[in-house]
Amino acid sequence: MLRELLIASTCALIAAAPAAADEWARTYPVTGHPTLVLKTDDADVHVATGPGRAVELKVTTVGWRIGPHGIYVEARQLGDRVECEVREPRVQFHIGFGFTRRSVRVDVLLPREVDLDVTSSDGRVALAPVTGSVRVRTSDGDIEAVGLRGDLHLQTSDGTIHARDLDGALEAHSSDGGIEVGGRFDRLDLSTSDGAIEADAGAGSRIETGWTLHSSDGSLTLRVPADLRADFDLRTGDGVIHLDLPVEVTGEIGRRELHGRLNGGGPLVQMRAADGSIRVEPS
Repeated sequence: MLRELLIASTCALIAAAPAAADEWARTYPVTGHPTLVLKTDDADVHVATGPGRAVELKVTTVGWRIGPHGIYVEARQLGDRVECEVREPRVQFHIGFGFTRRSVRVDVLLPREVDLDVTSSDGRVALAPVTGSVRVRTSDGDIEAVGLRGDLHLQTSDGTIHARDLDGALEAHSSDGGIEVGGRFDRLDLSTSDGAIEADAGAGSRIETGWTLHSSDGSLTLRVPADLRADFDLRTGDGVIHLDLPVEVTGEIGRRELHGRLNGGGPLVQMRAADGSIRVEPS
């Protein structure tokens, strides 16, 4: 009986023991317009901006050690270009009692004017105000952004996209998740295979090239400035169309298909919802 109690107590102590933690940090001074290329496996990425002239990287782990047989981190600098990779070991072997929580977090601090390229296999990506070319791809995770300016590309295979206070050209795609964006846009290209899309194009938005909003399974909502000049091509397979703007309708009017001009017409706004309603209203 005493032996069983000792074994149970030992197992409880092992299970209650804190998971190993580790940290890696580097700072890379830059002079001109920097570029950061970041590639991660299973990690959450948080990007912040500041007044300094450096790219600061910090990797924090729980349940992992950084180094041989643990989390692999490699970073290098070529002029104003910084590249960083954060990888899990290909072979994972772990014996223990209880549940070991494991996580990896990458924190980035850089100048506001920067070109950013982030690829994450599995993890959430959160972006603070950045001005430049921004490309974010994650296979399994949400993307959250605020204050981005420039040429913006956001893509997730399994997750939602929430972005506000944007300015510029935006492409946002999700294979399984909703999209909600707002800002001043020159270009909009939004699509999801499973989820709703809500886009709020604020004052000053204009259509340099055609805008597209497509959802295979979800509703579409687009808000635009009252002075926007555009041609609308709206079609839903299983839903209705709600139009709350003074659009001059061309052709036949139907519940599931509509063509019309706003303020005399302009570049094309195409909206397609295979299974969901479409709504266009003033911003």
